[in-house]
Amino acid sequence: MVFEQRLDGLSYGLDVAANGLVAVGSLAGDVRVFESRGGQLAPLQQWRGSGKVVSVAFSPDGERLAVGYYGTNRRTDAPEVFEARTGRSVLRADMPSLAAGNLMSVGWRGNGRQLLAAGTGYEQIGAHRLYVFDAGSGAAVGSHLLARDSVLDLQAVDADRTAYASFDGRWGIVDLARNDVQSRTPACPTCAARATCACRPTGRGSGFPSILGAASASSISRNA
Repeated sequence: MVFEQRLDGLSYGLDVAANGLVAVGSLAGDVRVFESRGGQLAPLQQWRGSGKVVSVAFSPDGERLAVGYYGTNRRTDAPEVFEARTGRSVLRADMPSLAAGNLMSVGWRGNGRQLLAAGTGYEQIGAHRLYVFDAGSGAAVGSHLLARDSVLDLQAVDADRTAYASFDGRWGIVDLARNDVQSRTPACPTCAARATCACRPTGRGSGFPSILGAASASSISRNA
């Protein structure tokens, strides 16, 4: 072990920027940013978010940090963007009118112009969407239907494509330039069915915790 940092609560959010910054968040609401110096990580900044932090995601240039919250309050739990080096809040996304749930999973379009968010939230049961926001104003500019259950992870593949994984077992690629979604459903380990089956009537049962568990970068490139 080369580095250890005690946090105030359970942590599910971690991201590493190309410029050497590392961010972590916890359900206690704290966000911490570290900087790589001479092969070691050193504390750079720490602040409290407005709710339980589930995910953190650096903008492509590493200067901004998006935070996804677990709660459902449209004002305090909407995805938020901070200056990574100062902790100053600079943007709050325009939270859509959800029937239930949250937008706890955040990411960025690869060109940095749009903020992406998804999670347990839905407008209709069984229809979980990716919401797209302008990175300058926070205004909602579109959405894409992704899965039947919670979306757990978002990762930029290139300037226009983003990979996702969901709790119903699906993973896929969203092409934001073409407004196209290509999804994959893994076979049930029990009956080999690729759709909802008797083994997993809700669609759950073989969900991936992250896109890294769903497919390698090479298979994403090959299948998308």
